[in-house]
Amino acid sequence: MASNIVFCPSMSRFRELANLLAPGIVKEAYHWLRSPAAYRDELEFRRLKRAPRRVPTTMRLDGRQIAVTDGPSAAVAAEAIFGPRQAFRFETDRANPLIYDCGANVGVSVLYWKKLFPHSRVVAFEPDPQAFACLRANCAAYPDIELHAAAVWTVQASMTFASNGADGGCLAIYNRPDDAVATPTVPTIRLRDILTEPIDLLKMDIEGAEVDVLVDCADRLCQVQRLFVERSEEHTSELQSRQYLVCRLLLE
Repeated sequence: MASNIVFCPSMSRFRELANLLAPGIVKEAYHWLRSPAAYRDELEFRRLKRAPRRVPTTMRLDGRQIAVTDGPSAAVAAEAIFGPRQAFRFETDRANPLIYDCGANVGVSVLYWKKLFPHSRVVAFEPDPQAFACLRANCAAYPDIELHAAAVWTVQASMTFASNGADGGCLAIYNRPDDAVATPTVPTIRLRDILTEPIDLLKMDIEGAEVDVLVDCADRLCQVQRLFVERSEEHTSELQSRQYLVCRLLLE
């Protein structure tokens, strides 16, 4: 008796056919099969990028729920830090590297470093009251993280802070965004005074104050092994010359 014969296309031919019929679905399925956890994060980033601006919400990140002040900016930061790029990744032989995070916002970078180096010593500074509340909540599981509700500056004082409800707040003496709202004064910490021991990574995202702070602590930068500085989006000739000065200081 003749047997029933069924001809099945090879997997490669099947993929070619599927790509022709539904390329988007095939791409999504491939990303999910490759890394389900990373794919879930990617879907969350897409969702938050479409969320209303400056509306506090929550974000699912690396298997945990975190609080954020602004969905779109938090999603962009999380994607750069936790995504394939891993913007803040660095190598060290130390099991407990010391990391200073100046301008920690809601703590996405802090959580990344604690995942990368579970025994790391992280000291985080964030002056925006709303962002600091999220930072403190998001880091509650790590009692060894040192949090400061303060701005990093060239003197220890109290200064007016301008919040924009997202990640662009700054000391009011700088060119603040048009939609920023001045808040009551916040304490400032002179970075130079606390650069007293070797630091594996110093990250600075302090919205325009980077040049002044780095110039002030130029003679202490020898304590810093790695430096990450967020470049200002302004392009005035004065700012460019000051950025050039910082580059010279770092090379000396």
